[in-house]
Amino acid sequence: MTENNNFNDTDNKSEESNNINNIDDIHSENNNISNSLDVQKKETEDIKEVELNNTGGIYNQMPPDPYYLRVGFGKRLLAYLLDVLIFCAIFFVVLTIFTDITNEINILFKMSNDLSSLDAIEEFTNIIENTMIPISLLLGVIYYSTEVFFAASPGKKIVGICIGSDNNKAANIKQLLLRFLIKNISTVFSVLYISTKFNFFNLLGTFLGLVVSIGFFGVLFERKQALHDILAKTAVYEKSAIKSNNE
Repeated sequence: MTENNNFNDTDNKSEESNNINNIDDIHSENNNISNSLDVQKKETEDIKEVELNNTGGIYNQMPPDPYYLRVGFGKRLLAYLLDVLIFCAIFFVVLTIFTDITNEINILFKMSNDLSSLDAIEEFTNIIENTMIPISLLLGVIYYSTEVFFAASPGKKIVGICIGSDNNKAANIKQLLLRFLIKNISTVFSVLYISTKFNFFNLLGTFLGLVVSIGFFGVLFERKQALHDILAKTAVYEKSAIKSNNE
């Protein structure tokens, strides 16, 4: 009887040991499953991060458009129109203060009543050629030279945009000067024509000015650069988007 009890105790202990081992196995298996799920989750996150990096996602904060910092046609047109208004106002004030253009025009209108229309037209042409054009050229050079010294005209400053290098850094003085000369090529040749009276300069300036004017529409395309920007390796940006050359 005692032997049977001993056998029963042994069986019970063996069964308890087996149950404990089974529980340990289950815990171990659960841990393995949990670890496997964690590894799969980490791998999935790594794959997503790589995909986002490759496609310009939020992880590297690089948009797919490499020219997205450049200013397009709308703001540049607005800046241009503001420059025209400001320049015309300055031009009118200068003409009024420093010339007798108002009296000359009044006299011209009186002359038109006494003289033939051809004489009046000729006199008006002389006023334009000898007074208005030289002053407008001089003022134009002074006004738009702000783009060389400050990388922005007054109109651009009002809109909050400025000229920079095509690599999104500050443009150097050589780039800004070259851009200014190309953009205002017709003005350059007009000065040469007035100085020399050589008609070739007038014709060449008119032709090149037309080419540059057509080149303005390059801003409508992906690179957002006018012809003078492409040749000078510049572009127009929001003022806050320009990086320092030390960055």
